[in-house]
Amino acid sequence: MYAAKLELVVVGKQSNREHADDMRIKRHHELGIDEAKSQVSQIASELSQVFSLTSDWHGDVLKFRGSGVTGEVAVADDSIEFNVKLGFALFMMEAPLRSAINNALDAHLHR
Repeated sequence: MYAAKLELVVVGKQSNREHADDMRIKRHHELGIDEAKSQVSQIASELSQVFSLTSDWHGDVLKFRGSGVTGEVAVADDSIEFNVKLGFALFMMEAPLRSAINNALDAHLHR
C-alpha cells in the first residue's frame, strides 16, 4: 500500500526503472504543425545553450541528447509532447529542466 501511495506522489516518474527517470510534458496548441515545428526548433536552440544538448529532426519528431539525457519532442497539428529520459546522475536536474521546458513552451506557444 505504501508503494502505491508513492507512485501517486511521484507523478510523471517510472519508479520501476533502475537508473533513469522519465519526464513527459504535453501541451496543446493552435499553431498548425509547421509553425509548431518552428517554435520547437527555437525552444531546442534555447535549451541546448543552457543544458548542452544537440538535436536533429526526424520527420515531425525532434530527437535530442546530451550528457546523461536523451529524449524527443513529437509535434502534431494540435499538440507538442516532450519525452525526456534522465540518467541517474541527472536526477537532481529534473526540476530545473522541467521548469525550463514549461517556461519555453509558455513563451513560444502563447504569443
